[in-house]
Amino acid sequence: MAFHHDEHQQRVDLDAEPVVPRGRARSRVLLVIAGGLPTVATLLGFLGLVWWPLDVLANFRFQYAVILLVTAVVSLATLRWKLALLFCLPLALNVAVILPVYLPTTDVQAYRQYGLMSRMVPSATRWDAPDEEAEKPSTQPATTQPAAVEKSPGNSVARRHHRQPTALPVSTQPAGAEDDPQQQSGWWTSDNRQILRLANVYADVPERNMDNLLDYLRELDADVVVLQGVTEDLRHRLEFQIAPFKMEHVAARSDGFGMALLVRITMRPKVRILGAKMIELSHDEMRLPAIVARVRWGRETVSLLAVHAAPPLSSRAEAIRQSQYQAIALWVSNQEYAPVVLGNLSAAPWAASFQTLLAKTALVNSQLGYGMETTWPAGGGFPLGEIPIDHCLHDSDLVTVSRTLGPTLGSDHRALVVHLAWTSDIKRPLIDGFNPKRK
Repeated sequence: MAFHHDEHQQRVDLDAEPVVPRGRARSRVLLVIAGGLPTVATLLGFLGLVWWPLDVLANFRFQYAVILLVTAVVSLATLRWKLALLFCLPLALNVAVILPVYLPTTDVQAYRQYGLMSRMVPSATRWDAPDEEAEKPSTQPATTQPAAVEKSPGNSVARRHHRQPTALPVSTQPAGAEDDPQQQSGWWTSDNRQILRLANVYADVPERNMDNLLDYLRELDADVVVLQGVTEDLRHRLEFQIAPFKMEHVAARSDGFGMALLVRITMRPKVRILGAKMIELSHDEMRLPAIVARVRWGRETVSLLAVHAAPPLSSRAEAIRQSQYQAIALWVSNQEYAPVVLGNLSAAPWAASFQTLLAKTALVNSQLGYGMETTWPAGGGFPLGEIPIDHCLHDSDLVTVSRTLGPTLGSDHRALVVHLAWTSDIKRPLIDGFNPKRK
């Protein structure tokens, strides 16, 4: 009887389910939590237009992708195939949303492949020659009222007058002419007069870093600088210490939303500021300022809007930010010249609110083709935690030929430097003797 009992017990043990070690079960739970949270955040981020906190979640898609990639690799290494497949699906969604910032536009591709054309312009029509019409002072006084609302419907691009450049021949400048001032007098080369250099720099730095900020401004490769976080004390200090720049307009504040517009001073300036003034983009008690200006760039003009959108930290702040976005779209639609929006928009490129703004304005994100280039929160020693919320949006007649980030200098934002050129100045191969991009 004992023998039959032992045989039955052995058969029962063989048929029993294998016991999972406690440590392996715990690691599985940790993997599910580590990958499940970014998976949920990834999916909720697509509902940003439904509820604003979900749009905030969408700003961190790059971080979700990194976490999901790590958890998928660990799952594969530990032979958890189903978990790995589960985490790869939201990973693919995030990669699909992020990937466009690494893909250059056709204009950026053409510039990288062919560069800009050199132009032969008669001395009588030098780009820096006085323009009587451009120099006429504006008859409208400066205002701090919100941006005007245009009543007529339709697409903003259709209503905006686009630059119609005169077709000029590709340079046949003889060898050695670049070094000969006499032969160079009628030439504007691709790395000088044809590029507009813009910068967005934060001045809210500790006092011990102020000298570093001033040194950075002096060496900055920019024609026009939007200085964020300007206070009254900083304003008085900068008035005498920002050479080779001069302060064209300033809206000083003590809450971090002050800003100033600086322009480079040279003997033969290629950039001049016409009619700079402050406006308010929202009807609220915060009265956040923005600066608008016409930038006379050689013989052409662009309209510049410097902004600092409210951060979406509460429903009230989000309402202010949305009103600012609406005013930006209306401002763009009212511009006679090619518009450029530069500053802090408090949103990553893949946030639903940001994508809606691009759709309304038909502007081009200068980040396309230049990668992540994260700007905030900088200086914390953890670059993977940063997101790109500082932007330069420009008209489709312009192309970004360079986009770089500067140091933090003690601020929680990195400086953004963007170089723009006209798309019509890009060298392009002729197709049957015709270049469709030349006007």
